[in-house]
Amino acid sequence: MKQLLLFFSLLVSFHIHAILVTGIVVNKETGECIEGVSILTLNSDSVVVSQDATQADGKFRINIPKVGDYVLRFSNIGFRSTLIDVRNAQENLDFGTIELIPVTQQLDEIVVSADNYTKMDRQVIFPPIGIVERSFSALEMIHQLMLPGLIVNVGDRSISSINDRPVQLRINDIEVTIDEITALDPQKIKKVEYIDLPGMRYGNVGTVINFVLKRIEYGLSLGGNAQIALTSPYTNDQVFLKYNNRKSELGLNYRISYSKYKDSFKDEYLKLFLPNQKLVLSKEGVKEPIKSERHDLSLSYNWHNEEKTVFNVVFRNQFSVPDQVSKQNVIDELNKMNYTSLLHTKNRNYTPSIDLYFQQELGKNQTFLTNVVATYISSDYFRNYQENNQNESLYNYSYNTDGKKQTLQAEAIYENRFSQAIDFSVGLRFTQSHTENIYTMEGADVTNTMNNSDVYGYAQLQGALSKFSYQVGAGFSRIYFKEEDTHFSKWQFRPILTLAYSFKENISFRYNFFMLQFLPTLNYMSDFKQWQNPYELFVGNPNVVPAETYANNFTFNFRKGAFSFAPRLFYQYTRNLINNSIYLREDQGHHYLEYHPENQKFHQHIQGYLYANWEVVRDRLNLSAFGVLNRYIDKGNNFEQSLTNTFGGFQLEGNYKDWSLSASYTIKSKMQSGETVLIFPARANISLRYRHKSIQYELSVQNLFLPDGTPQKELLNSAYVQKSTASYVRNEGNQVRLSIAWNFDLGRKYKGSQKQIYNYVDEDAGIVK
Repeated sequence: MKQLLLFFSLLVSFHIHAILVTGIVVNKETGECIEGVSILTLNSDSVVVSQDATQADGKFRINIPKVGDYVLRFSNIGFRSTLIDVRNAQENLDFGTIELIPVTQQLDEIVVSADNYTKMDRQVIFPPIGIVERSFSALEMIHQLMLPGLIVNVGDRSISSINDRPVQLRINDIEVTIDEITALDPQKIKKVEYIDLPGMRYGNVGTVINFVLKRIEYGLSLGGNAQIALTSPYTNDQVFLKYNNRKSELGLNYRISYSKYKDSFKDEYLKLFLPNQKLVLSKEGVKEPIKSERHDLSLSYNWHNEEKTVFNVVFRNQFSVPDQVSKQNVIDELNKMNYTSLLHTKNRNYTPSIDLYFQQELGKNQTFLTNVVATYISSDYFRNYQENNQNESLYNYSYNTDGKKQTLQAEAIYENRFSQAIDFSVGLRFTQSHTENIYTMEGADVTNTMNNSDVYGYAQLQGALSKFSYQVGAGFSRIYFKEEDTHFSKWQFRPILTLAYSFKENISFRYNFFMLQFLPTLNYMSDFKQWQNPYELFVGNPNVVPAETYANNFTFNFRKGAFSFAPRLFYQYTRNLINNSIYLREDQGHHYLEYHPENQKFHQHIQGYLYANWEVVRDRLNLSAFGVLNRYIDKGNNFEQSLTNTFGGFQLEGNYKDWSLSASYTIKSKMQSGETVLIFPARANISLRYRHKSIQYELSVQNLFLPDGTPQKELLNSAYVQKSTASYVRNEGNQVRLSIAWNFDLGRKYKGSQKQIYNYVDEDAGIVK
């Protein structure tokens, strides 16, 4: 703690040797504030010594050295650049209002867009007009922006991260779902904040994408999209509406997705090393149907009062019914017999939630924010596994689960932006959950009750000096868990440090360190026992303790003209990571394997990532590519395993007038955790889009040249078992889809404030499956 206080003191003292220059930049003709104006401090040799950009309110703060003569250059496309001399300043300066003169020349043939810039924890992107006009949704726009470290699949409506950490989506700093992103018109987006090194307020999130919208005051927006597969039963449809009237906004969003694939099966190979013998089971999958249905509904209301007060409430409701049958022909090489196995699972989930948010500006650059989210999960889960030899039943095991879970999360944040170019924030978050699952087996009921809570608090300081900027914070977390007579609580100190240095306007380096702790899903912590088959038993463990992660990020960014380059190095060390330990058991002469979650010794992940983007033809053809090298090292209580894997991919975007073509390919990849290796399939997608006014038509092929679709494969290699599984849904291979999207807008103009904290909707039902 002494070292941390010393570091705080040193950072603050740095500002003594610099002059703080503040002011506000406006349009001379209209008086409106201008966001994204580039501000450069140049010395007598025209070398950049510091840089910044104006905020949404046109205000800026930039540090310059005390000694010497400097020039501040204010520039923004569409305006004449303005130069201001600063000579031997000895105290902080307030320039007041700086007026930029709009360029009077014709701009019809010029692409007008503000300059993108990189902050310490994020990239701030002003989407080019060409991309905005070609994109029909914010998801399509993010896909075309080709942000480093992201994998965006427009057809499946998904965004994932290369480093496997969660991606959080926001609109005006309000946490939203992917459905609300697909409903967002790019014409309404002012800028995109790509936060790839999130600070303490974001908790365990790995990446944040925040869409900042233009302010809308009146009007109605009505839109939707319908997507169907021409080669198999699949549909994904959505409708949405937003109505604005002065200080209020009402919103409605509904999506339904449905699929029923017939060509689904699972192959499996199992080798068990029993005392003095080896059991080998070869299981060949038989085609059976797999069905999925999901409904998502959200109703929202927002009220604001001239940027000072904002109240937001969102009601969400989710209902899903996945239903799957898996049949296999089994060859038992040890006992010289053939038989069939059948696994049937069905899960009915109902998840309503309500999100209440309040924000109040306190004056003098101070803000108070609070958020409360309540979630209820009702689950009805059924599982039956049986083995039969013609008409003879060899094995039959089934159970039904009636699950209920209630979660309440509350959070409060105080922020203060000091005049000495220092931002300070402090926050506290509390989560409480109660879970009750009733398992019914062979007429008997077993009730499993769990209570868990999480307290997280932090304080964070952020500032800048010339080309150097920093973010340093200290936090704590306490995790509590109780099941019957078993309980534990654990505290952890959670610091964070981010340092950034800009060598030039287009070259920057950033370093980030953070710590966090987390629990597994609740089904790992339940003491309920579940037979997978006659030879495999899963037994939960309520005695596990939270795992602790220590992570380091090194990132480098370079931009020059139409080319950008972004290498990254990531190292993560996790202590007490929870994975299955496998034990050989015996009961009345019958040998079987027991899978038991335990805290293992450590898990290491080293990742090298290289990203490049080339605008081959301006506003016509864009190409990006990436390559990844992963190294995993796991040391458990009774095993040690490592894996090295490389993969990569590319994305191509082309357009001509109202037509757009998109193609992408990602190589097969692997990931290791404990003794298990997950194999992710290759993906290849191509789509052709045509836009006519407010309607877009799209023809796409998902998983092109992949007749097996996207098989999910898993390998397990331990002292007692070698196991490989591969789940196929061949209907997803070479799947041709047709999509129609529309968006009718009646002059909306909104001035709402922004929600700035995030609370999640709980989706972990805690059921053993």
